[in-house]
Amino acid sequence: MVTTDFIPRLPTPSGDRGAHIVIAEENVITRRKIELAMARLGWTFESAADGVEALSAIERSVDKLGLVLSDVRMPQMNGIELIRVLKSTPTLAHVPVVLIGWPDQEPEARVAACDGFLSKPVSIADLLKLLNL
Repeated sequence: MVTTDFIPRLPTPSGDRGAHIVIAEENVITRRKIELAMARLGWTFESAADGVEALSAIERSVDKLGLVLSDVRMPQMNGIELIRVLKSTPTLAHVPVVLIGWPDQEPEARVAACDGFLSKPVSIADLLKLLNL
């Protein structure tokens, strides 16, 4: 299930500015599933296994970044902490963040002011709906 509060229309993957996604997911299978979908759609992306890696990827690609997909629970820095860092950094505050988690984690995600929530197990149909495709 996909829940979105506000996700601006994302650019098409044709090389438009903002068509890049950072995927932060500790579960290798879920991360790979999202990566394969992004590759099939022609989107560019960087992946990370935790929030610290994700923050580095975000900082490297801020000029072309359109969306961050982040697991709620990850080692080192979780998705909630990642949102706090992004929203408190002026050059990163505009980046929409969608949290990925189990349905019982959605209230915690909403309190963190995420821009949307994608329920696990992640389905490609829900991912496409999230991306307005």
